[in-house]
Amino acid sequence: MNQLAYLPFAVLFFFSTLARAMPRINPLRHLQRFFLQPRMRLAWGLTIGRSAW
Repeated sequence: MNQLAYLPFAVLFFFSTLARAMPRINPLRHLQRFFLQPRMRLAWGLTIGRSAW
């Protein structure tokens, strides 16, 4: 029963501190690095080609 009382505290405290500790990352910043790699472009093209076939 004590665990049920602890759960709201844990959710509010731990997740709020985790959200403050992690920097916000923009995933669009990594697209240039992704497309500069030939094998990644090939894998992406093959995947899109297979799904559109």
